[in-house]
Amino acid sequence: MRYLLLVIIFVLRDFSKARAIFTMVVISLAIASTSVLATNSILAGFQEMLSKGVKGWIGDIFIIPTEEKPSIDHAEDIISDIKTLQYVEAVSVRASADGTFKYKDKISAPFSLIGVDTGAEAYTTGLPSTVIQGQFLDITMDSESIILGLNFADSFIGGPYDGSSLSVGEKLQFIRNDGSVKEYRIKGIIDGKNFLANFSAMLQKDEVERISVERRNSSIVVKVSEEEKIESVKKTIAERHPDVIVHNWIEESGYVEGIMQTVYYITFLISSLLIFSVFFIIAIVIFINISQKKRQIGIMKSMGATTRFIVSIYVLESVLYFVFSYLLGILLFLVIHSYSVSHSVPLLIGDFHTVLDWQKNILYFFILLLSAFLGGLIPSFFASKQKIIDTLRST
Repeated sequence: MRYLLLVIIFVLRDFSKARAIFTMVVISLAIASTSVLATNSILAGFQEMLSKGVKGWIGDIFIIPTEEKPSIDHAEDIISDIKTLQYVEAVSVRASADGTFKYKDKISAPFSLIGVDTGAEAYTTGLPSTVIQGQFLDITMDSESIILGLNFADSFIGGPYDGSSLSVGEKLQFIRNDGSVKEYRIKGIIDGKNFLANFSAMLQKDEVERISVERRNSSIVVKVSEEEKIESVKKTIAERHPDVIVHNWIEESGYVEGIMQTVYYITFLISSLLIFSVFFIIAIVIFINISQKKRQIGIMKSMGATTRFIVSIYVLESVLYFVFSYLLGILLFLVIHSYSVSHSVPLLIGDFHTVLDWQKNILYFFILLLSAFLGGLIPSFFASKQKIIDTLRST
């Protein structure tokens, strides 16, 4: 205890004699710490944004027929079996049909129309809650109404992303592959925060089945109650029903994994450079401090100070530099995070904001602490090894 007290007294005396240097070092390290926390929260923010957008359209698990079949055989039996599985929260089945849309004189490219079970979708993907204009399809028969994705509605009027689009209440014609035409009234427009959702058109499932009975069960969407159980539920479904293709949400939307790998690479590179910068900042500060106090170190050694004692002083200085700076960095980061949450950036694939992950923040605390520890240990260790007479002669 007396040994530790002596080390603390020496450290506090050094800090008090160089308050300006102490302040500048703490601020520099605080900025580096804030940057590390911010890059980590940006990665988490992208991951949350992308997962919400994809899951809001295809759920946690997405089941489709094999390539040679247009529809899932015995879909009702498969759904009944899936509902009995542990961790399965909700299941929904969809239909699809091909054709083109016509608005006044403008005709769309060949398009896949999606048929949804409104009641089941509300619990499985939450699509009904993404309506930004009008209303979603009724649970009861609503065969004359259609729901459009935000970008699909925008594609018929003006240029893309110019803000002008079809409006609720307008009429839109669907031209089937056999040439027959049916007119639908736009009941609602959704912003699903996902490319596929926002470029889609939806009808009641029964209505799409009348258009194309061959694809009456083109996909099954499954919601799982716990994120970490998605893979095990997917594996169980695949084992029980080998006649269908079972994907998790990442596999079904390959672009998400590509985006996340890119963002992870960038944030990992930035975080690594910042961790090294903490090491070098500490190492330079301690090295300069030692260089200016060579005579003092020589006198201390001549009075019986051990190598361990001298190293302990400068290592503790390094650790305290970092601890004070990290606490300040946390405060700065919380200000940034609070602003980001209250001012989310709207994107086509979701609303982006930073995400606070205390587990990662604690992990980075110990990583940066180790970096600071080594930054103080290395120069102080070499300084303590100098011979007393050489130290005194060089000053």
